[in-house]
Amino acid sequence: MKLISKSNLFIVKYGNRIIDTFHREGNLFVSKLQIDSVHVMPSMTPHWNLNLGHPSDSYIKALLKEGHITGTFTESLKCPVCQQAKIKNCPHSKMLPRSNSPFFKIHMDTLQINPPTRKGHKYVLVLIDDLSRFNQTYVMKEKGESEEYIKSYLREIKNKLGITPAYLHTDQGGEFNSQSFLNFLSTQGISLERGPPESPQANGLTERLNQTLLSKYLGMKSPTTTLHDRNCSIEPKTDLNRLVPFGIKVTTKITNPSSKIEPRGEILQALTFEKYSDGLRLLNIETGKIRVSQDFTPTVVNPMLSMNQPQQVLPTTSSLTVNVVPTVESSQVVPSAQKSKHYDYVPYYKQAPKNISSSISQNNIILGKRNDRDSHQLMLADIVPYAQALSDPLERTEWQKAMDKEYNSLIAHNTGELVPYPDKPAKVIGVMWRLTQKHNEHGEVYRHKALWVVLGNHQEHMLHYYETWTSVGRNETFKVMLSLVINFNYISYQFDIETGFLHGKMDALVHVKQVKGYEVKGKENWVWHLKKSLYGTKQAPRMWKENLTVTKSESKILKFLSDLNSSLKLKFKKRPTQHLGYSLTWEKDKLIINQSDLISKLLQQLNMEDSNPVKTPCDGNLLNELDSDTTNEPVEVTLFQQAIGTINYIAHHTRPDILFSINQLSRYSIRPGRCHWSALKHLLCYLKGTRNKCLIYNQTSSKDPLTGWADADYANMKDNQKSISGFIVLAFGNPVCWLSKKQSLVAQTTTEAEYILMNIYTKQLQWLSYVFSDLGIQGVQPTLYNDNSGAVIISKQDSLNSNTKHIEVRYQYIRDCLMKKLVKVVQVPTKDMLADVLTKPLGVIKLQDALEQLHLEDFGGVS
Repeated sequence: MKLISKSNLFIVKYGNRIIDTFHREGNLFVSKLQIDSVHVMPSMTPHWNLNLGHPSDSYIKALLKEGHITGTFTESLKCPVCQQAKIKNCPHSKMLPRSNSPFFKIHMDTLQINPPTRKGHKYVLVLIDDLSRFNQTYVMKEKGESEEYIKSYLREIKNKLGITPAYLHTDQGGEFNSQSFLNFLSTQGISLERGPPESPQANGLTERLNQTLLSKYLGMKSPTTTLHDRNCSIEPKTDLNRLVPFGIKVTTKITNPSSKIEPRGEILQALTFEKYSDGLRLLNIETGKIRVSQDFTPTVVNPMLSMNQPQQVLPTTSSLTVNVVPTVESSQVVPSAQKSKHYDYVPYYKQAPKNISSSISQNNIILGKRNDRDSHQLMLADIVPYAQALSDPLERTEWQKAMDKEYNSLIAHNTGELVPYPDKPAKVIGVMWRLTQKHNEHGEVYRHKALWVVLGNHQEHMLHYYETWTSVGRNETFKVMLSLVINFNYISYQFDIETGFLHGKMDALVHVKQVKGYEVKGKENWVWHLKKSLYGTKQAPRMWKENLTVTKSESKILKFLSDLNSSLKLKFKKRPTQHLGYSLTWEKDKLIINQSDLISKLLQQLNMEDSNPVKTPCDGNLLNELDSDTTNEPVEVTLFQQAIGTINYIAHHTRPDILFSINQLSRYSIRPGRCHWSALKHLLCYLKGTRNKCLIYNQTSSKDPLTGWADADYANMKDNQKSISGFIVLAFGNPVCWLSKKQSLVAQTTTEAEYILMNIYTKQLQWLSYVFSDLGIQGVQPTLYNDNSGAVIISKQDSLNSNTKHIEVRYQYIRDCLMKKLVKVVQVPTKDMLADVLTKPLGVIKLQDALEQLHLEDFGGVS
């Protein structure tokens, strides 16, 4: 076959015979050959693929073979519908051959880790040499940091080995496609190989290493430590005795002990070796701080905890007697003939294991070392699950004593009697153990407490209980009493009644199950018929209150205490140091109230101990963005709500300076966004810097025993234009209660907002004056301070005018109180308004002035 081209002619020859000639017409060569038309007759064979709903050819052949259909089937090209609907991935062909020299080609990828590290690192940059498989990792907070780490890695290779890689192989990740990074590679003469989109198999080397890193990471081994161990195999000689397993307990030397009698070592957790150093990074679990040391000794204990430890079983059942103590049996384990070097790992579980209910005998259940506590729980109350308490060999004895004491106390108080199971199973209510650790003012555990608690949420109204209401002490009442104690040099006592609820008689028929570990042998299916109000029953507080006496007579009080002491076990303490989550420090003429321990525990649980303190609780810029956060980024809602609840408790008890900020954040508890998390972290940073701020109660010579300060920020709410009310009450000059709240209606003017506020909180002042009267201080006329002259004038007018006639009748209560001289209203300058901090975010200078007015001061004795 020959092709001959001339100026405007193209000839095709086969041997000496001309097959065809093509003449040039424009830009084309056109053949003059005549081609006969071919007419194709449509086939009468049915279109099997279409008629049968696009099955496969093999399926149609099988139907023909089995005789289910008749006709002739001819294989043809796939129809377009089948090609589009049934297309599959093509087999992945092998990439370029393996390199012949080290660091000729480097594979890269980014791995996301969750949860992030304590410093906020969420990504790991993985770099692998194509020939030697030498790996390097860098932890990052954002993917954009990968560019600088890659440049640093390339410079390190060039400085140490004199090698510049020729290729970088990666996927289509956006972190590797920035223009600045591409320009850098171009100047270095490095080619960037990218696999096709959505094809991780094209970057299989790093993807396989990512799988290895994740398995190690979930096994409590950091990615950097994993690669350190893997890279040891590349070195010509490796001293394996130098390696230390990740997460073990090691004893390290204290460089500067505080005294000569202090221990010379402390137990820390091993992390990984410091880069280019023989020092090991060690973590202090209590403080969260990391130190580097080469002076350490691994603790010799077995890493296979379930193999060499004695198996622990649940307590056996006991008989129904007063002095019965359930025994604890341990299965016999044959000790190993040869002891080996082993390590004690720190247990960690991302999710608590679920409790499994079955009919298996508890004597055959062996407790493991699994942690029942959720990793996101704040643990502010130190509640310990039952399984965890019995599986801890160090605490097991203490918990067993506490449960024995509680069980024997219930028997001694004739709390109930054991009866056969009733006919209607719905009438039997479940029970559980509630185990808590009690702490003293120094944060030390001084008591293990166990309560046999009824699951009261299963009680039915008018069947298991009738009335539940009972009076409880309010926070402001308690603080009023503390202020009176300081100002009048009273002596305060705190007394606690052991098993107090067990002295109230039940008013309904209630059956409960036997508590775990204390089932009576031979009567495991029997239930308790309660005679006393056991903990957890809805009517327990009301039944207990029926036995108390309210009186102002000293003789009756002494007689009441004498009667209590003769029939109950009382614990007296002069000048209490702990009350409802905060500490009390008594001095000669002052009382220091703080919740620094609770703040420290909150910061520790949220990994905010190392955060940088800020000077204000609320950032004005973040506050303006709260309503506009529409990112819908996933956040930990439960953790956010737990933190909000804890901070809210702190704000209402000892820290009025953060009440406005936490109220604003509480509005977004249902669906928090990334902006709300940032505002919460800002508030936590403020608490970190002011954790030693204490509420100081001083002896004062104030002529006004009860004063209130009311302020409003007009139309503060951006979404509905409602105002924010702030109110604080001083008893003998000491703050006893404070509130920050959104008003329920839209005020038309600043004066109206202030006037409505004064009406609402006049009722609070009036109620506190009754408290003073009950405590023996008669004739107290509260004074209400406000900085709005218009609101003060309106409150003193006898009639309404055109600007105030639309205000509802319920907001005219203050006028009646003024006419009866039950309260005084005084105008003060805005700069002297104490409640200003409760209505808006303040700057640093104004905030410091507000802290002084609120008696919030640093106290050196609080750590």
